[in-house]
Amino acid sequence: MPLNLFKGRRSEFFSIDLKVDPLAIPKSGDETLDKELEEIMKSYPYKYKLTEPGLSEAQIRQDGSYYVLRFIFARDKAAQNLLGYDGAKSQSAIVSVTYPDNNPHLKNIPANTMVYKFYFKHIDSGNIFLGTKWDADLTWQQALINQIRAFKAELKIN
Repeated sequence: MPLNLFKGRRSEFFSIDLKVDPLAIPKSGDETLDKELEEIMKSYPYKYKLTEPGLSEAQIRQDGSYYVLRFIFARDKAAQNLLGYDGAKSQSAIVSVTYPDNNPHLKNIPANTMVYKFYFKHIDSGNIFLGTKWDADLTWQQALINQIRAFKAELKIN
């Protein structure tokens, strides 16, 4: 049975509105993880704001952000399914685009491995923007780096 977790549309591209509309980045509440998050976000090319953990999307929107960074953490196949990707049920591995340096590389991830996948969500409409490639990874840090670098590559930003 298909499961739709989102109230808006699902898009396999990046919203160009992120060039002008502020992005909210919810903190975790863990000081060490939040410092890592801050460091990684320094490479994001547009306006963003780190928000306190646990704020509702309505509170984030009231504070002036139109988009919020979200992620899913699930087994690779389940994550693809939940996000609406067409994946073959018999796959034993899923190919992800990763950016260990500034260049994209293909990485085989066993299909039942837990992965992180980041995406951008437009708060008002509920639309989600997944990016142009499946860029999930084993750690949240690398998955976030993948999302930001893929976004910059798509918009041709160094």
